[in-house]
Amino acid sequence: MNRTSFFAALVAVALVAGFVACDRSKNKDKEEDNNNSSAGSGYKIESTVVGDPSALALIASVKASVFVNDAGGHYVQIATGSCTNGTLSITLPDSLRAEYLILLASAAPPSVIISDALVKLSSDVEIAAFDASDQKTGEFFLQWDDSTNYVRGLHTYVDRDCTISGAVGSNSYNMSLTKGWNLTYDVGTDTTNLWTSTKPAGVTLQWSYSAL
Repeated sequence: MNRTSFFAALVAVALVAGFVACDRSKNKDKEEDNNNSSAGSGYKIESTVVGDPSALALIASVKASVFVNDAGGHYVQIATGSCTNGTLSITLPDSLRAEYLILLASAAPPSVIISDALVKLSSDVEIAAFDASDQKTGEFFLQWDDSTNYVRGLHTYVDRDCTISGAVGSNSYNMSLTKGWNLTYDVGTDTTNLWTSTKPAGVTLQWSYSAL
């Protein structure tokens, strides 16, 4: 299955267009809604996690990071949390520093329409686990899949309201994002990806832990 990230797919759009782009809501019931948390409280992610109990027991801390697309390209930590007794808990900050965001330039290909040429967004948030020696031991994913299809929940920050629509190659977009954190969905098959802000019907996403 073509499990690229939303960030990578948008960068690919920029490359196809021939320009340089300077480019997960409180959840105690396994589901997450596509809503930002209240102002000033941060964006809370809290859920039970599916995973090997022995691997979960080794987790000493949890860190959330975003990819910064500078000259070298690197991940920057934006929050810390915990995974205790099989429950993941972490709060993302209300806002991100400007240098952590990517500008979606106005010269997007005609097939992809971005409502605001000045909108900036973060990469998909990586939520990783670390042991007592601060060594990375695995990552957390919000997802659902069967033998042929999958849905991933992705947390992305934007600095203003915007919509993204259209298609390039195997990637299609139908997204309505509000300023702040958004839970979006990568709906994939073996050959295509739909990036949408609407949760697919009949799908229950679950946080899972994948050890390295």
